Amino acid sequence: MKKLLILFILTIFTTNSYAAGSDSNSSSKVKSNYDKAVSAIKKAKKFEKKGKQEKANKRYEKAQAL
Repeated sequence: MKKLLILFILTIFTTNSYAAGSDSNSSSKVKSNYDKAVSAIKKAKKFEKKGKQEKANKRYEKAQAL
């Protein structure tokens, strides 16, 4: 009975370690449109700091299109 209980517990722990899941290092990272717009706005703010207003406006327009 004791061996059966130990075998049952070991089976439970080993099957959980092989559970299906996604790999965090996947090579295909897909950005949503929201994430693309946020990065475009951040880039536009950097252009504004550098005094490049024309490039900043293009980035803002790109963010609004998304």
